[in-house]
Amino acid sequence: AAILREGALFQRKQDEEEQKLAELVAGGKDASEFLRWQEESRQKELEDEMAEIERRHLMGQLSHEDAILARRQLDVENRKKVTRAKEESSRLMQLYLQRRLEEEQGMRKLVEDVMSGHKNTKESVAKMREIK
Repeated sequence: AAILREGALFQRKQDEEEQKLAELVAGGKDASEFLRWQEESRQKELEDEMAEIERRHLMGQLSHEDAILARRQLDVENRKKVTRAKEESSRLMQLYLQRRLEEEQGMRKLVEDVMSGHKNTKESVAKMREIK
């Protein structure tokens, strides 16, 4: 029975080969060529899809790096603004202290002038009493 099965399988394969040869002679195309083309198409599609995935991945990385650079630039700009604000605040404080010092000096002079006026008045009154 096994020999008969093997014989039938061999006969079937031989019949298939004869049929393929007959189709080729009659102008038919070999299915292996179509299968090869189909496999190549699938392979190309797979490669294209992988290339697109890689492109998207790289674009994501670039976007991430751009965001990091923008954040760093913003930090630098903010530090510059803070430095300028501190410098301006310091300048205004110096101006305020200078004006305050000038006001105090003016008030001291005024007090000294008033005190000197009182002293002169007392001396004048004392001299007038002596003269009388």
